[in-house]
Amino acid sequence: GIRDLVRSRGLGDVYKRQVYDMESKTQWQILLAIIFGVLLLIPIGTLIYITPATALDAIIRLSALWGFVGLTVSSIVNLNKRILYQKFGLKFMQLHHGLAIFSLAMATLHPVAFAIKTMSILVFIPDFSSWYNFWLLGGRPALIILYIAVIAALFRKKSKKAWKYIHMLIYVVLVLIL
Repeated sequence: GIRDLVRSRGLGDVYKRQVYDMESKTQWQILLAIIFGVLLLIPIGTLIYITPATALDAIIRLSALWGFVGLTVSSIVNLNKRILYQKFGLKFMQLHHGLAIFSLAMATLHPVAFAIKTMSILVFIPDFSSWYNFWLLGGRPALIILYIAVIAALFRKKSKKAWKYIHMLIYVVLVLIL
């Protein structure tokens, strides 16, 4: 039993392994922080490369880029939830929800800022006038689909299975906003 395990390995070995695991997780957490830092800095770098005319233009660009990066990372996190927990000690839902809230805020701020700039609410209405315009302005239907997916996630406790299929619309959103 346990007594034999302690005698054969010694308590020191158990404690050494725990310290190593904690150091390993700390190193992985630092790496994760660096990756997220770089992902947040990429949009700022694009502003340096392409200087916006006004502060509102900067908000429009940053919110679009951060919304896209956040949704992309959130989707990647979803595919690697076990690894995240093993390597980083992070609970998937905490990270996923944090990224989702940030992404949703940025994805909402982008068209709101653009509507303020253009003084038109038409920026929220999908354009089906041509195939080209639909894909050019794909963020319009993407925002609607994004909110449908978020609402589905909010009702996940009431609908045990159906919400997952609706929530997968996030991948459609990513295609539309490319």
